[in-house]
Amino acid sequence: MFFGLIGHIINIIIFTRPNLISNSCCNYCLASSCVSIIQILFGQLFRMLKAGYHIPIPSLWWCRIRTFFLYSTSLASIILITLASADRYVSSCSQVKYRQWANIKVARRLILIVLIISAVCRSHILSFFVIDEDEEDECWAPGTTDYRLIFDIVFLITHGLIFPVLLGTFGFLTIYNIRQRRQSDQQNGASILRQHRIRDFQRMTLIQTASAIVFTLPYAIHKLYRTVTASSSKSPENLAWERLIMSIVRLLWFLHDSGAFYIYSLSSVKFRHELLKFLKKHRPRRFLDLDGWINDPQSDSEDGSITTSSYYDNKGLFYDDNGENSNSNSYSADTLSYQKSKKYIEPTAEELEKQRESKKQSEQMNPFYLKDSKKNQN
Repeated sequence: MFFGLIGHIINIIIFTRPNLISNSCCNYCLASSCVSIIQILFGQLFRMLKAGYHIPIPSLWWCRIRTFFLYSTSLASIILITLASADRYVSSCSQVKYRQWANIKVARRLILIVLIISAVCRSHILSFFVIDEDEEDECWAPGTTDYRLIFDIVFLITHGLIFPVLLGTFGFLTIYNIRQRRQSDQQNGASILRQHRIRDFQRMTLIQTASAIVFTLPYAIHKLYRTVTASSSKSPENLAWERLIMSIVRLLWFLHDSGAFYIYSLSSVKFRHELLKFLKKHRPRRFLDLDGWINDPQSDSEDGSITTSSYYDNKGLFYDDNGENSNSNSYSADTLSYQKSKKYIEPTAEELEKQRESKKQSEQMNPFYLKDSKKNQN
């Protein structure tokens, strides 16, 4: 729970930075992190207090409100992540009519619509859910009823099948579009950058799709199994095993909604770059030095030949910023610069002086250089 809260708070800090808040994809991710915090508080915090400190449920209405926020925020979170994947896909399309959907105004309207739809879809919980003593006094749909069966079937289809399939579909369509554009590139540097970006998308798509299936599907299946077999006679040992399995798969479900930060940090170079810039700005003066990471970040490509600082500072988190700079010929000369390895030769005093002067000039000309970093350390 605490790792999830910390991760989502960091997500909110990163996605609200000036160069990311104007990106439509980042707005979907920002909204998803906000609703996930509500889910963690209503789902995990109160459950931990009840199980660990034996705090009883105060009333039926509180039980229903807590369960309503748990399921509505879970639905909103996975829809927003799916919309973020769809946004990355339309941003990668070559047709303008598709790219215009990757727009900040469209994103904010869709976020509001998703929140309203999620609340409406889960509003029945406020009327029909009851406290079930067989489920450790949890708030559940009434047992052995068609309502509970339909609820669990819909939960399995949406959370366990539809949204993971949509995530994977949009992700691989995005990769396909980038590969198609890479084939039309004539410049070698642009081709290498696209290979680097494809690896990011492949890694992110696989992690998101796999986590959605592995962490959500077991909970949905076991939930439906317990509903189907609720009328069957079971021994105390079988009931104990079912409760143990339910606790495990429920924990996996909570982990999926808590792990967005770790997925982004593993799959997005831009996200890591923004995180390092934030740590650089708010670092302890004596113990952390990130000058080299920020002013001259290490290349994430296999051959280490691409200078990524200026490139990622002008790009969106996962693709071109709202499709505005998605032309394959829009790479600047600074973006396509290469670092050529050569045999080391001890420089003379004059050469060292020239290097110092050149470095000072480059620092003055570089708008992304974090000034006064050495003064703060002293």
